[in-house]
Amino acid sequence: TVYLNHLFAFLVFSLISVQPTILSSKTSFSVNCYDQPVRVDPGQDAVLNCNVIPSLPLEGLEVEWIEAASGKMVHLYLDGEDAPESQHYDYRDRTELFNDQIPNGNVSLKLKNVNSNNAGRYRCTVTFESQSVQADAELKVNG
Repeated sequence: TVYLNHLFAFLVFSLISVQPTILSSKTSFSVNCYDQPVRVDPGQDAVLNCNVIPSLPLEGLEVEWIEAASGKMVHLYLDGEDAPESQHYDYRDRTELFNDQIPNGNVSLKLKNVNSNNAGRYRCTVTFESQSVQADAELKVNG
């Protein structure tokens, strides 16, 4: 029975010492967008600045930009690639992320040839390891 008591104590100790590692394996991150409205003239390009802290691996990473009011899909990035087939037609061939900077945490959206219909709030949602975090950015179009 002494052997069983030692074995039991060892197993309990092993489980306790491993548990914090298991609990902390989920990556914690935040998404921060520039809090001042971006102002542009019609026909110009706009960049809605947004960052993930800390930066995350591309595998399993999803970055989604939508119009906050309508829910229209502006841009979708999945597992290291853009997914243009998911975009609302209003944004087809008019958006891009800075793909070479995503590994550094830059998930900013470039919207090309802005028009007055593009004014409003945009929501960036970053999903990784089944955790989703979002932040909003605002675009104002002069005129």
